[in-house]
Amino acid sequence: MLGLYQHLDRRYYVALLTAGRFHGAAHQAPMVFQVIADAPERNITVGGIRINFHVSNLVEGAAMVRRNTPTGTIAIATPETTAFDIVRFPAAAGYWNNVATVLIELVEEVDGDKLLEGAARVTRTDVQRLGWLLDFIGEHRLADALAPALAGKRLLPTPLATYRTTDGAALDPRWKVLVNTDVDPDL
Repeated sequence: MLGLYQHLDRRYYVALLTAGRFHGAAHQAPMVFQVIADAPERNITVGGIRINFHVSNLVEGAAMVRRNTPTGTIAIATPETTAFDIVRFPAAAGYWNNVATVLIELVEEVDGDKLLEGAARVTRTDVQRLGWLLDFIGEHRLADALAPALAGKRLLPTPLATYRTTDGAALDPRWKVLVNTDVDPDL
């Protein structure tokens, strides 16, 4: 199914909740097959499976693993790339409660050194949000591994939820995240 997309010379990888499921984060099984691609593509249904495409200019250089399937080989985001992607696309990941839930299930597969490497390809605000979430769920080891990505950099306060006002939001002193929504993981 994705081989056709590859034939069009587009870069893609299986991402978000679908990738999380491949890495053992299956508490909230995705209702669709999620893909991040380097160019816009309309969502499709193939063989009864809904494929949702999300566009990113960060596909090139994303850490992926290749897996064999009955229909061929597919590229799947690594656990570290998946962690950043669910923070970058919170709506596609079920918003912050579900993002935190998926992270709780995913962290066993996340390598701190690889997470730090992945931080170089995303925005500071993505690193801030992921760092805050890792601390929030009690994964201080991974949060500490990620922190050097921001060392010595000027951090602007960034809202956790960009779609909400920051009026009255508490500012996390470590990550400079304005916590403007409640996060309640489902575990």
